[in-house]
Formats: sequence, C-alpha cells, structure tokens
Amino acid sequence: SYLPEEIEHDDERYEMVRRLLSRTCEEELPLADKMAATFARETGLPPYEYTTDTVAKIGSSGYVYARNLLATRVFRCPVVYFEPYVMNSNEAFARIQAGDYEGTREINGVERPSIFREYAGAVAAGLAEYCRDIRTEGHDPSRP
Repeated sequence: SYLPEEIEHDDERYEMVRRLLSRTCEEELPLADKMAATFARETGLPPYEYTTDTVAKIGSSGYVYARNLLATRVFRCPVVYFEPYVMNSNEAFARIQAGDYEGTREINGVERPSIFREYAGAVAAGLAEYCRDIRTEGHDPSRP
C-alpha cells in the first residue's frame, strides 16, 4: 500500500515499480493468505482491524494487509510479516512474561502454550501447508 506522499520519493517509487514488475506478489499473497488462515486456526486470534488509512486489506482471509514497510522494498523475495499479538494486551503480556515452556500453563484462567512456541509452530505449519498445497496441485496456486 503506497500513499501519495510515499511515491513522491524517487527511491520508493523505483522500488514499487521494481516489485510490481518482479511479480513477487503472485506468490506473496497466496502464501500470506494460507499462513494467515493457519495462524488464525492455531492461535484462535481474530483479525486485527486497523483504524488508519495507511494499510489496505487484501486477500481472502481477512487477516492480510498491504503495507509499505522497508523490508517489502528492499528484500528481493516474497515478504510476509506476522503481528498476531496486540502489544498492550494483558494476555499477550502475561504470556510473554511467562517465557518459554513445554506443554501448557494457565494464563488468565486459560491453558495456553508458550507464546513463542505457538508463534513458531503457526509459522512453520502455515509454510508447510502452503508448500504441500503447491506440491499436491502441481503448480503455483496463484497461477490458474
């Protein structure tokens, strides 16, 4: 998502055009949608709703937004960010403070796995599911 004031800068405009021509989004969006759906299933978290106009909701999962972040401009590959936990959430804070642990612990009255293992497991599961789908279908899901 590029705002008018962002594309006033030559370097950002150049990177936007380069990224569009590289067709990275043809893999990036299906990958992000698959991983977001897996993350939602693994964590039970609802989609975050931005209250600003600096992002654009894209894809079919309800969890994916286009954002003009530095990594999306400089990395020459698909880029997917995960921001699943709200910074000022009491539950997320308590889970982070609990540190890493095996199994589950009661956090605010609910048995929860380590937030770090939950995050890593959801990322790995989403990526594996995306790769299995491509292999099973025999082609890139973004190209009919």
